[in-house]
Amino acid sequence: MIKSKTVYTKELLDEFSNYIIKKNKSLIVIYVCAAIILACSIAMFCLSEIVDGILYAIIGVFFACYGLVLKVVLQTSQKKVYGNFEEYEFYDDYMLIKTYTSTGEHLSSGTMNYEYIYKVYVNKSRTYILISKYNAYIIDKNNFKNEDEYNEVLNKLTNKFNETMLKEKK
Repeated sequence: MIKSKTVYTKELLDEFSNYIIKKNKSLIVIYVCAAIILACSIAMFCLSEIVDGILYAIIGVFFACYGLVLKVVLQTSQKKVYGNFEEYEFYDDYMLIKTYTSTGEHLSSGTMNYEYIYKVYVNKSRTYILISKYNAYIIDKNNFKNEDEYNEVLNKLTNKFNETMLKEKK
């Protein structure tokens, strides 16, 4: 068994939000649609269809701002966990997660079988174990006793997780 702990700071959660938005491929489609709608808006104005042009402009701006709206929604939902922390225990087939408030009050405990992981992202200092598209356990590389323990956890995840781990280029 290997143990680790992650404290949820504003900076950590902002980094997670930015990382998730960066990895969200559907945003590209949304931005392309926004550009097309805004082009239609300009065409409507040129054709003296002012009301339709305004409507298209409003819809286009909404889609163009979707990434920003998504980031605000993620950050707003994360504010309630600032200062909370999670302790992780990694076993061969699953991990045990214990959640505490910033004052140390125990909130919950649960297990996560590695086979049910949605995706795993690894960057130079953190590993995001996604359990859905926007929810993850954030594992800080610096909170292990040594790098060997961290690498052993990554190996456990790699062996049980059904897809390739996504690693950020250095």
